[in-house]
Amino acid sequence: PELLSIIFGFLKQHPPSLAACMRTNQTWFVEAGRILWAYCGLSRGSPRVCNLQALSRDPHRLQLYANFIQNLYFRKESRAFDESSDSGSDSDDTFEETRYHSSFVAVSFPRLKSLTLRGGKACSHHNRPYNLHQYLQPCLETIDIHHGILTSGFFNSMKDRCPRLRSLALLDVPYLCDADPNVNLTEEAFASCLQSLPLLKSFGVSQSFFVGLKADAIILALAGCPSLESTDLPLLSVDIFSRLKQLPGGSFPRLKEVRVTTPETCIEKMWPEFLKLRTLNIVLSGSSFTALQACAMFKNLHRLSILTDKGKPSIVKGTDLITLAESCSGLRMLHIKSRPGRPSRAEGITDGVINQLAELLPDLRYLRLDLEGTYLTEESLSSLGQHCPLLTLCAIHAKVRFRRLIDRFQRTLFPCLHHLAVYAYSDLDQEREAEDVNTLAEGLLQLAPGLNSILVEGSPYWRDTEVLENTLHNIKIRRRRYAVQGDPSAWSSLSEF
Repeated sequence: PELLSIIFGFLKQHPPSLAACMRTNQTWFVEAGRILWAYCGLSRGSPRVCNLQALSRDPHRLQLYANFIQNLYFRKESRAFDESSDSGSDSDDTFEETRYHSSFVAVSFPRLKSLTLRGGKACSHHNRPYNLHQYLQPCLETIDIHHGILTSGFFNSMKDRCPRLRSLALLDVPYLCDADPNVNLTEEAFASCLQSLPLLKSFGVSQSFFVGLKADAIILALAGCPSLESTDLPLLSVDIFSRLKQLPGGSFPRLKEVRVTTPETCIEKMWPEFLKLRTLNIVLSGSSFTALQACAMFKNLHRLSILTDKGKPSIVKGTDLITLAESCSGLRMLHIKSRPGRPSRAEGITDGVINQLAELLPDLRYLRLDLEGTYLTEESLSSLGQHCPLLTLCAIHAKVRFRRLIDRFQRTLFPCLHHLAVYAYSDLDQEREAEDVNTLAEGLLQLAPGLNSILVEGSPYWRDTEVLENTLHNIKIRRRRYAVQGDPSAWSSLSEF
């Protein structure tokens, strides 16, 4: 069996071959099945949840295959991939693989390490405790649930049955209020569950989960988790910090990454409790004028993202950018974003400020300044290219004359740049002849040989994606490009990078 395991390991990327091996004899069935079914539903080509459900007519065989599964991934699927779906049904419910939970209630998954339940809102009807208890296994390390109704009893079972749990994500899982105490979810039960998971490293949760619950009790429970390195802290309030200081063993001893929704008045108070933070993602629940100054206190930061959400447009000052760069010299990612239609305003952010910022942050890899009122030109790109050789993504509001950059350097300026967004008018719309377009595209790829996408907002001629695609094909390089005018969704599409 050991030799077969090594040989079959080379067939991981070819599931049909593994499936053929399973049909040879019993020994091959076990060894090939262990590899083929280890990742159920995780990628194309691997067995899907609907394939597992098809075995439910024979409980013995269903259990036989369930014994192989280490990663179980439920997704929203079309009927084209689901042979068992009813072609005459128009309900959205038929697209969710989570509807198969009831077929697995009597099944055990002894080797299960990762459970992911993805899909739409219809999943809430299926992701209920009575459908999920069979997945709570001793080896389980990761739980990722999108949409569902969970109860105190479910988290009590998790506490008792999943001692190795390292990652817990509850997204779009609302708080359930019910008169029946066996159905209701309480903050005491959830906090007790968190305190009983000594290996928990990552906790993710959406804000809707805290509606009806006392967020402070859950945050205090998280603060005592000895292994926690990454967490969401929605609805962070000023009052919680005095209680955190009273914890006997200190708070968040190993925390390195936090995603928080808070007013800017809380940011400065966060600093004593989060001394080792490397990644800070903030959603500001109100206007901001001093958020960058407060963030400068986190001297170990590598990644900082600030999203202004509600209230009047925030103001970002050039002096605050410099203060942040001087304090956090190891910063690799700086994103300042706004909701569509509510852009933040820049004050005193010029080419000189960007040049100083680039000099202070030589390790910068991702820069996005979604700010109106900046007075930036191609000189800002020049500074970033000369001082930040690892820059991978650059998205700024600037009036760039690319021809000047190309004529000035005539060499590689951005060796690592993959994504460029210039959110203002540029000289690209002046290049109307095919030869000029080809020449300019070749010059851009000389400046940034690895360029995969470019967004030039406000350029009506280059809005035609086919123009650049043909150009890039002419010089034997395949690239993608985002080019639109007046479409905020295109700007927000860069968030995935």
